[in-house]
Amino acid sequence: MRIRCDICNVKINLDYYECKCDSSKKFCSKHRYSHEHNCPIDYKKENQKLLEKLNPVVRPIKLETI
Repeated sequence: MRIRCDICNVKINLDYYECKCDSSKKFCSKHRYSHEHNCPIDYKKENQKLLEKLNPVVRPIKLETI
């Protein structure tokens, strides 16, 4: 039995894609992107939070005036 895409039901070889939304679902190359299979995960916000965490704000020390 071959693996099939959960959206279009096309037969997939070994090059199927899994999404973070549900790892049991498998997608073909056409439906691998989140907007193609109506993914509930907001990748933009996730990546923004990750960038904020990895790159904290660096502020210079205020110098005293003479």
